[in-house]
Amino acid sequence: MKVVNNVGYPDQNLSHFRSGDIWASASDSNVVDDSGWLGRWLNDLYPEFATNPPDVPPAIQIGGGGSITFTNPDEIDMSMIAANPEQLAEIALTGMLYDTQDVPDCYYGEQLTYMRTIANSTFRYAQSIADAYGASTNNGAYESPNNSPLRIDIAEQLAVVARLIKGGLGTRLYMVTVDGFDTHAGQNNVHPSLMYYLAVNVKAFYDDLAAGGVDNDVLCMTHSEFGRRIEQNASQGTDHGAAAPLMMFGSGLNGNGFVGGWPNLQNVDVVGNLEYAVDFRRIYATVLEDWLCIDTALVDQVMGQSFTRLPELGLVCLPTSTSYTNVPSIQHKALYGNGQVIIEYTLPEPMPVTIQVFDILGRPVEQLYKGQQWQGTHQVTFRSNQARLVAGIYVYSIEAGGRVYSQKIRLMN
Repeated sequence: MKVVNNVGYPDQNLSHFRSGDIWASASDSNVVDDSGWLGRWLNDLYPEFATNPPDVPPAIQIGGGGSITFTNPDEIDMSMIAANPEQLAEIALTGMLYDTQDVPDCYYGEQLTYMRTIANSTFRYAQSIADAYGASTNNGAYESPNNSPLRIDIAEQLAVVARLIKGGLGTRLYMVTVDGFDTHAGQNNVHPSLMYYLAVNVKAFYDDLAAGGVDNDVLCMTHSEFGRRIEQNASQGTDHGAAAPLMMFGSGLNGNGFVGGWPNLQNVDVVGNLEYAVDFRRIYATVLEDWLCIDTALVDQVMGQSFTRLPELGLVCLPTSTSYTNVPSIQHKALYGNGQVIIEYTLPEPMPVTIQVFDILGRPVEQLYKGQQWQGTHQVTFRSNQARLVAGIYVYSIEAGGRVYSQKIRLMN
């Protein structure tokens, strides 16, 4: 375990909703971005997600349905969302959310069966989740909170996630939601309980993963929209603050300790909140590059700018068959003129290349090239003067060296 102290961002926003979006989008506090940092990366991997999704969900989140973390630039959420752990467990156990058998034998029952069948069909990943869940069992001493401020059971969430990981689902990103930390009142009575259930269940989670031999493959990271104020309020709690600790768990950290210095109660802003020392986006960028093994240039593209990495986290990229950095990132751009779009790209080494164009709904429009190409700069042309194409937004996709790159283009008639 490592704790990064004094985490925040410039011009801290103390609104739950706005600050939550800032953390999810990794944008500056004065920039509104409706896409999420992980959604932008997933969009690079699956540009045709809307109509040709991968076999397993790219991400799963339990609760926190309002988060834009996994939303791509087209405002499509690329995660599978379960409102609560019970809903995800129901899908995992049965391969569907709603029972189509236990209905009354009447016209209403027929209509209910139809509606439930349609609803079940929207869970395109239900069967793969059920298969993974059924292929494993839990082996951790999870402890569900009783009469605690936690309204969402972290034990149930982590137990389901552990089974999906051990069962080989293949989803690389999971988000669980833990509430109760908005301790405006009675903090001294509430906070110890919150931390206890977090601690005991993270421990159980890693014990569970270890029983399946996959504990070394999993990194956990906490985040919240803001910290707490230094001074206690009249309700024996603390109000919204700025800098806060961020906790990380897993053997990939290569040790224990603290990062980011100690909180300095004398170093405060104009309203008395702790000053941040570590921009949270530095942590994101480090995790993307040093844990998910994403190329440096693509990390900076996903983050919207370059953030200094945090080698103190101890993360080391160990590429596997599922890594996305077998080759350096390629550079690409669209050039416009004379009723056509020229797609230009530079290959760092010889490799197989496939270039396709999709419409905004992800439907294939045209394959522009497929084959082996040499190192260097290449161009392909997409003409807009074909009668079957209408003016509008399209997306080109370049698959090269095991990676997929994409960008929107505009056709004018």
